[in-house]
Amino acid sequence: MWNNVEYLMEKFSSNKVRNFMKWLYKISSSNKCELIFSTDFSNIDGEKTEEIKELIADARLGLFSESISNYLRRKTIQLLSDGEKYSFTKIAQALNIKDNPKLSFHLKKLKDDGVIEQDEEKRYFLSDIGKEIADVLEDIKRKGTNI
Repeated sequence: MWNNVEYLMEKFSSNKVRNFMKWLYKISSSNKCELIFSTDFSNIDGEKTEEIKELIADARLGLFSESISNYLRRKTIQLLSDGEKYSFTKIAQALNIKDNPKLSFHLKKLKDDGVIEQDEEKRYFLSDIGKEIADVLEDIKRKGTNI
């Protein structure tokens, strides 16, 4: 009898399961929900266990890599990593952005991915996932300067 993730992997290709999990992760992040994948590893061989773990990690990494694939999104995440809340205008000024539609597009992308949120005054700030991404960016930056 297959449960949860194992069931999906038995019925569908790894690529379909990976894409489905990425989609679920993106939806849950943008709705401020925690996504929990479950499986009982006691009845699964080592190779299948590793494949499942890799699929789960890949779903999370997909969101990270998509969010940091653009320079402006990376700079926005780094700006918001100070814990402050920024208005659209304040972000545009801090990043020296004159193209408002371009900034709007990237802020919407970060918001849809659950990386940033807005308060009742429409000020932007990092979500919990956004804070994790900011930490990863800072770690990469720090290691890059130590080479």
